[in-house]
Amino acid sequence: LDGNPVTKFTLWRLYTLFRLANFSLKKINDIEVSAGDIINAEKLFGPLSRVATSHLPQYRLLSLMGDGKRKQIFAEGRKQVEAGKAGGDKTQMEWVGKAGLVYILPESKQDIESKKAFAHNFLTEMAKEAAFNERKRAEFMKIWPSIITEMVQDALADMTDLDTYMKRSLDEL
Repeated sequence: LDGNPVTKFTLWRLYTLFRLANFSLKKINDIEVSAGDIINAEKLFGPLSRVATSHLPQYRLLSLMGDGKRKQIFAEGRKQVEAGKAGGDKTQMEWVGKAGLVYILPESKQDIESKKAFAHNFLTEMAKEAAFNERKRAEFMKIWPSIITEMVQDALADMTDLDTYMKRSLDEL
């Protein structure tokens, strides 16, 4: 307890009770947990978790929910997940609210930004490559008839003297 810097914060105990409410803790560091402590923790951090999850993007909110809840939301055809409308499952919403309070490390934020930059650059390069290939295809389609005509004319010119053509063909074999 003395070496843990978290215990120096005044709200650490309430936050611990809030986050670990599903374990029904009876004692924390040999100090009894009262019903008042649990209620105070919920009053203090409950609204904070609801506010935090209300500002999460839909993909992040759906990733915090279980597969069953995700399927239910999509089956009902919902476009947005709101804290008050997510099916009325209070324990599920509390869990999502608590998960929404998870701090993303700065490295993770930088990693997300680098992934976004990579994806943007990748898509830009793919678009340029697709445009370049389309230009090449269009040019090829323009010159294709003349290539075929030239190939047929060359073949016919070679075959005008049939004896010479047969000798050349046999020599090539």
